[in-house]
Amino acid sequence: MTADARATVTTEPLLPPGSMTATADSENRSSGPGEGPVSNVLDGDPATIWHTDYTGSAAPYPHWVKLELGGPADVDGFGYLNRQSGGPNGRVAGYEVAVSDDGTHWATVAEDTLKDVPQTQRITFDRVRASHVRFTALNALNGQPFAAAAEMRVYGTALDPPPGERPADRP
Repeated sequence: MTADARATVTTEPLLPPGSMTATADSENRSSGPGEGPVSNVLDGDPATIWHTDYTGSAAPYPHWVKLELGGPADVDGFGYLNRQSGGPNGRVAGYEVAVSDDGTHWATVAEDTLKDVPQTQRITFDRVRASHVRFTALNALNGQPFAAAAEMRVYGTALDPPPGERPADRP
């Protein structure tokens, strides 16, 4: 018997990907839903990826993904998972992480270089309140103009947790 496990156990607070929406500067739409749409970075499936467009003329770097968090949160980290198959195209080297309250005015909280590893890389920064997080890929490990990611996560705590029934109110 085999199982397709997608869950990751962490002791660090993680904002639920289902409460977020993602937008990007570029998406490949010619290879089907498993390779291209930016929504793939929040789907919990490391086999699906966001990939910038590579049909016609490829857009040059930088490339970005904006995550709208679904409300204000205290955030202190960002997780980036490289594409897990399909070769090196799109594997990001240099990056910048910025945060915003309104999605318009941004403050950079981290910048460095990612490694070419198959694990989620956690980018740590000082805790800050934000409603949006932007990951900007500055260049690729292989020097090509493409960016990709299997999954992206935001570490932190929502200020207004999603509404739900209190245990005492359940039938």
